[in-house]
Amino acid sequence: MYMSLMLVGQIVAQGVVEEKSSRVVELLLSAIRPWQLLFGKVLGTGLLGLLQMAVPAVLGVGVGIATGSLNISLSDSLGAVAWALLWYVVGFAIYAMVFAALGATVSRQEDVQGLTFPAVAPLIAAWVIGISVVPSDPTSPLVTWLSMLPPFAPVLMPMRVAMGAAPMWQILLALVLALGFAYLLLRFAARIYRNSVLRSGSRVPLREALKAA
Repeated sequence: MYMSLMLVGQIVAQGVVEEKSSRVVELLLSAIRPWQLLFGKVLGTGLLGLLQMAVPAVLGVGVGIATGSLNISLSDSLGAVAWALLWYVVGFAIYAMVFAALGATVSRQEDVQGLTFPAVAPLIAAWVIGISVVPSDPTSPLVTWLSMLPPFAPVLMPMRVAMGAAPMWQILLALVLALGFAYLLLRFAARIYRNSVLRSGSRVPLREALKAA
C-alpha cells in the first residue's frame, strides 16, 4: 500500500510536469476544463495502481488456499483484501490530488522530488508506525486515533482490519472522514492546478496559486 501510493503518486506528478513542459496541456485545456483534466489523470493512473494491487492480492489468497497456509477463513481473507483495495482507492484519491497539484506548480522534473516530500510525510509516518507499532499493539490509542485520520488511514486502517482489531464503527468513521477530506483536496487541488499548470518558468508559490483562484 505504502510503496504503491508513493510510486504511483510520483507518476501523477511527473505526468503533470511532462504535459506542462511539452505544452500538451495547452491543447488539452482548449477542449476540456482544468478540473476534468486533473480528475481524468488521477482516475486513469489510479485504475492502473488498483490493478497492480488487486492482482497480487488475489493471487496471494489463491496460493494461500492452495497450500493451506491461510490461518483465517476464506471469507475473512477476501474481506481483508476488499477493504485493502477500497482503502487504496481512497488513499490514492487523497495523495494523487496533492501530487498533481504540486506537480502543476513546477516546470522541471528535477523539482518534483523535493517539492512532494512534505506532502508524503504523513504517508511515511503511517508506514513507520504500521511496521513498528501495529503488529504488536493494533488497539493502542496512538494507532486507533491515527488510523481514523485521513492522511494516515489508508495505510493503518487496512492493517487493523486484517488483524481483526478495528470495530466497524471505526472503519466507517475513518472512511467518511477520508472521503470528505478527499473532496476538499479535490477543490483545492483543482484551484492550484488551474492557476499553475499554464505558467512556465519558476515555481509557482502555493499561496499565489490559491490567491489567483
